[in-house]
Amino acid sequence: MFSQLDERHAYAKVLRDKAYLLYLRGQPAQALQDLEEKVLPWFVQLDDKQQLAEIKGQIADILFLQDEQETAFDIYEKEVLPVYEKLGDKRMLLVAQVNLAIQCLQSRQNLEYAKELLITALQSARDMQIPEASQIEAVLQQIGIVANNVNDANGKP
Repeated sequence: MFSQLDERHAYAKVLRDKAYLLYLRGQPAQALQDLEEKVLPWFVQLDDKQQLAEIKGQIADILFLQDEQETAFDIYEKEVLPVYEKLGDKRMLLVAQVNLAIQCLQSRQNLEYAKELLITALQSARDMQIPEASQIEAVLQQIGIVANNVNDANGKP
């Protein structure tokens, strides 16, 4: 039996999925507006910190596409990564680290920080023995770092 809280949570997730579909259909501005005006308020009301961090990460990704790198970077740094760290969600933390690193690489900003994020994420993925490790290794190889030899945050064996 669903409680009223479960129903509100399900409704908020439907709104989130609708915004994601708008994004996939090439309507990032509408997706951003829906995320900020419709989806975020629901998850704030529900006090769902995990979902709030996920939504804010999606907002930041759209802002990166709209050349608002500084705002997007701040969102990841202040509202996404710290939440996953506090919640102890290692997998979502590494996903957010990789997303932020890729955005930094694409915008050609904070390249050293991007490298550090990728190396940290790779170490976590290896520790968890999850398939994302090979994807992170591929990104590192694209930027000229041999992931097999990466053992610390400086990229040194």
